Amino acid sequence: MNEEENHEKKDQMAKDVAAIMVENMKKNMEDPDYFDKREKIRQEAASEVIKRREERHKKLEDE
Repeated sequence: MNEEENHEKKDQMAKDVAAIMVENMKKNMEDPDYFDKREKIRQEAASEVIKRREERHKKLEDE
């Protein structure tokens, strides 16, 4: 990859990150609790994953 392609790739990545940041800011302005709700959903998903992992390990131990 030459220097110009590397520079273009970094520029595109910066644009993508900026677009994501703008979307997050818009969501936060529409719903001030957006980040709290998103974090709650992530925590619930993580808890479910841990619960299922523990069930799977227990099942394997019982066999």
